[in-house]
Amino acid sequence: MYPLVGLGAVLVLFGREHARERRVLGAGLACVGTWIAFGSHYLGVCVAGLTLASGSSWRERRHAALGAAIGTIAWLPWLLAALREQLQSSWGDTVKLSRSDVAELAPRLLAVEMDAVPEVGRPAAYALGLLCWLALAHCGWLARRDRVARTALVACALPVLFTLLTHATVGGGFQVRYLIAATPGTALAVACGLAVSRRWLAAACGVSLALGLFVHSLELRRHNRREDYASACAELAREPLDQHGR
Repeated sequence: MYPLVGLGAVLVLFGREHARERRVLGAGLACVGTWIAFGSHYLGVCVAGLTLASGSSWRERRHAALGAAIGTIAWLPWLLAALREQLQSSWGDTVKLSRSDVAELAPRLLAVEMDAVPEVGRPAAYALGLLCWLALAHCGWLARRDRVARTALVACALPVLFTLLTHATVGGGFQVRYLIAATPGTALAVACGLAVSRRWLAAACGVSLALGLFVHSLELRRHNRREDYASACAELAREPLDQHGR
């Protein structure tokens, strides 16, 4: 369900932009995006806040915010039940964030499961991470005068802050994948940061980052590392069905 949270965030960001001129379309996209994200994972509710990202007046944002509110309210009964079950879970805090985790946080939103990369590929993984951080830093510099860069930074930071705050106050366990709502904003911020005056440099950095992320993802899938579930599905397929056909 985690990719659906990211999809919802993309739709909300599109809705926020379209609401500036096409109010009904913008509100509809924000409503559907919030509904998808929230219905996929309870922390997906944070995508509703993306309608309030900086860069435009409340008059321009209110229709998208109304759509997001409708998408949120539709799932409130489910949220109350889900939170009650989550708080009763015995899993506890499955992950503790260390200083290195925080330092790697932004690149991990794009290049997940870096610690599963073979030792020989670690330098390339850290090079990708460094490129992401440099692009984010440049995006922060551009945000002083560029509306899109400011929006991208808010869309990157808001879901992370919301998720960590929820983890610190409500509890119920934490996984890095819970931050997936921040991935579209992070990708947008990195893209903004790669926009430099020397086009050949921007093209080289963009192609290197895209190719590196593709190889990284392919490596994880090819060797069935972490969340692939291939082994679990194969084991279930080998199990005979019971009398109820399960």
